[in-house]
Amino acid sequence: MQQVHLWLRDEVKPFEQRTALTPSDAEKLIKEFNFKITVEKSVTRAFDDEEYVKVGCQLVESNSWITQAPKLEENDNFYILGLKELPLGNTQLGDIQVPHLLSQRHIFFAHCFKRQSDWKDTMSRFVQAEPRPGQILDLEFLNLDNGRRVAAFGYAAGFNGMAMGLLTYCKQKLHSNDLEVLNEIVKPFKNRTELVNHIKDLLSKLDHTPKCLVLGALGRCGSGSVKCAELCGIPESHLIKWDLNETKAGGPFPQLSTDVDILVNDIYLSGEIKPFLTMEMAQKGDRRMSVFIDVSCDVTNPFNPFPINNQVTTFDRPVRRVDNTNNLPLDVIAIDHLPTMTPQESSDEFSNALVTYLAELRNVNFSNEQGETEGIRVWLRANQLFEKKVQEFKQEL
Repeated sequence: MQQVHLWLRDEVKPFEQRTALTPSDAEKLIKEFNFKITVEKSVTRAFDDEEYVKVGCQLVESNSWITQAPKLEENDNFYILGLKELPLGNTQLGDIQVPHLLSQRHIFFAHCFKRQSDWKDTMSRFVQAEPRPGQILDLEFLNLDNGRRVAAFGYAAGFNGMAMGLLTYCKQKLHSNDLEVLNEIVKPFKNRTELVNHIKDLLSKLDHTPKCLVLGALGRCGSGSVKCAELCGIPESHLIKWDLNETKAGGPFPQLSTDVDILVNDIYLSGEIKPFLTMEMAQKGDRRMSVFIDVSCDVTNPFNPFPINNQVTTFDRPVRRVDNTNNLPLDVIAIDHLPTMTPQESSDEFSNALVTYLAELRNVNFSNEQGETEGIRVWLRANQLFEKKVQEFKQEL
């Protein structure tokens, strides 16, 4: 059994503060499973660099994986771990020239396996690398034998999505729909309790309770949205929960626009479906909804069920106003990393779920099709999915 070398990279996405591996879980991998762990310095990560050093990690400069990390042909037991997208190829990152082609094995959310608009560019960076192509083990598709994901930020995304919806609605009403106030930078909260207390304080200043609807309410994201609304004091009469039974007939659904104040999209888009809400419907005079939170953020997916939203927003500019019919704004929030509103809590939950399967990497042989344990099969399936996407990519060249 060879030693696994795990390299935790710094995140380049603006405002990202989460990590896939916390110091306590890094310590577990080092002490119990003989991992070697390298951690890049970070000024944004929710955990201080020194916390990693104290548990035995080697600290290196931010983004140094680009020039120092071994390629697959040099070390088959080396993995680069991150969360969000990699720096763009052929760009300058400080003093480092970022190459387009990548020959390492990366574990992260690649967002390219569902034919997103830039999926070919992402795949090309790995597939066309020589002499040995790189590899993606996508965190979104690390699944158990029963199909359930081993680790996900879904609950946190849904929770924080509803929180953003309630915050935005309160600001609309308390500040006369002033878009500049709505677009004040969103700073992270210590934990969900602090976030909920802040929302409850704002809601107490309103003379009414907003009516909310959660799409995908029975899923991981949806359950987070529902829980947030409940903790913030939204009564059951004002919290509508839709899931497959309510949407199986196919859209569009006019009541999403006319019957609620806040709409939260938490669905998991796995294939083609009819639009749930069109811009034409949103521009009608009977629209009541003023806040739409697109937690799913499938804006680059050709089957996006919400054509009213075609771009993501950011923590420094969270709201995009897409309509103002009858002086009633329709404000869209589509931040694609909502869990970083509560970065330490979200990271703790994710890392705690993932670490058991990271430990299994020491037993994985990617040349085998069958694994002896479920933990091994998690990684073999991820590799098989990547190889399948490689073939799809090559067929469309």
